[in-house]
Amino acid sequence: MLSFYKDTAQARIEENPYVLLSFEASWSLVDDIATKRFGIAESDPCRLEAAIEESLYRCLKNGNTCLPESDLRQYLRRLLGSTELIDEALDSAATSSQYV
Repeated sequence: MLSFYKDTAQARIEENPYVLLSFEASWSLVDDIATKRFGIAESDPCRLEAAIEESLYRCLKNGNTCLPESDLRQYLRRLLGSTELIDEALDSAATSSQYV
């Protein structure tokens, strides 16, 4: 991460600790850091979008390049738990230019 972000690494992590997922950090570790050290709420859009990204990373690691919504919901259930948060995450992703 330091070699990629160089002098801006700390600022990037403070802005959105979920960037660590892109560098093979585990969801449980990153989510723990984000929620406990940085006070990110369960329903924070950056957390919900990160859960979708983590689900897609897992899919890719398993050799899949397409993930049906039902499978995505299963991954998200493991990460987020509640159906309400899953729905919020999917709604957020549907309106985010990052996923269009």
